[in-house]
Amino acid sequence: MKKRLSTVVTVLALVIAVISQFRISALQDEIRQLENHLNSSISIIQTNQSTAISYMEQLMEQEASILTHTVFDLGEMELTDKTFVLRGSVTPKEHQPGVTEAFLTVNGEAYAMELMNGAYTVRVDLPLFEEVRVDKVEFREGNTIRTELLEEQRSPRYELLPRVNGRFGGSGSGSAANGIFTWCREGEVSISVEGKGQVVDVRSVSLIEELDGVEVGRTEIPLTNTESGRGYNAEPEPAPHPSSGFRINGSETFYYPLDREFKIPFGSTLELLAEVEDGNGLCYRAVLDHWTVSESGENVDDNLWGLRNLFEQILDADGNILYEVNEEDYR
Repeated sequence: MKKRLSTVVTVLALVIAVISQFRISALQDEIRQLENHLNSSISIIQTNQSTAISYMEQLMEQEASILTHTVFDLGEMELTDKTFVLRGSVTPKEHQPGVTEAFLTVNGEAYAMELMNGAYTVRVDLPLFEEVRVDKVEFREGNTIRTELLEEQRSPRYELLPRVNGRFGGSGSGSAANGIFTWCREGEVSISVEGKGQVVDVRSVSLIEELDGVEVGRTEIPLTNTESGRGYNAEPEPAPHPSSGFRINGSETFYYPLDREFKIPFGSTLELLAEVEDGNGLCYRAVLDHWTVSESGENVDDNLWGLRNLFEQILDADGNILYEVNEEDYR
């Protein structure tokens, strides 16, 4: 009898333990849910608090500002002089027509502004290939000067002119013999043109080979070999005549299959460049790949693989360099 009673007590204890374990597990789930809900609520409160603080700071800045409105945009280019027009307009909260004079400081130089329909405006001719920094605007009334810092920066080269970059996908191998390094390159060249909001009239796309800075080969890439219309195994088509351009509104990528051997004398560097000519007669160049061979016939690694597309040039129709990124800035 005592043994049976002990067994019953043991079973009841086990049942109670199992039930307790389930309840504990359920309570733990509830606690986790409450913790998640609390963390979510705290996150929402923090987000709302941050938004409110940002909004208050914005209101305080607007209240402290002496301006109600500012507009700056980049206008007409003059490629002969390599300039463009910066148009600026600022509207002060207070001014006295005929008394208040306004001056806009751009790249450290002050330009007088003209009052038109309650806003002070100015047009400034600036270098096309230099950064633009709009520093401040000053309102002068006799000996009283009110100043608003603007600190706006613009890059006319990248806002008004297209950007060209590219890459060479595939494989390569090399061998050295008799003072010549033979570089075998197989893959696909892709050259991208981005208009930056401007319609680009592409007249030609080329792959250029330069040995020690001297052009030794040029391959015209058909303007029909685009991302939307290419065929992977199709034979390259003859390039259209330069007078029949390809208009890009946004961006486009041109492709070209390449399977070729390049001969590089010891102590020389071979570069493969992408070149795009636009309707203005400007040529945009970017480095796709290069191979430097030492005097002993070994490859020289310059550790610049990820920075190749930063090295660009813009040339005019006569081959004069208008803009160039200095490689030393990235070494």
